[in-house]
Amino acid sequence: LLQVREVDGHKLIQIRNPWANEVEWNGPWSDSSSLWTDRMKHKLKHVPQSKDGIFWMSWQDFQIHFRSI
Repeated sequence: LLQVREVDGHKLIQIRNPWANEVEWNGPWSDSSSLWTDRMKHKLKHVPQSKDGIFWMSWQDFQIHFRSI
């Protein structure tokens, strides 16, 4: 877990795959998601880099896909 942020009403979590095997989230707020605006990229200093093992996801999706840390 790298960051937990709330920006413009969006609760987001930045995660890094510790195995660095290029497996990343591909849902909402993933690197290729249409939800990213220039404003959000700037506020979160997000530079999409596919297959780097680092990704953002919403708090709601995090709760669904991760039961424990």
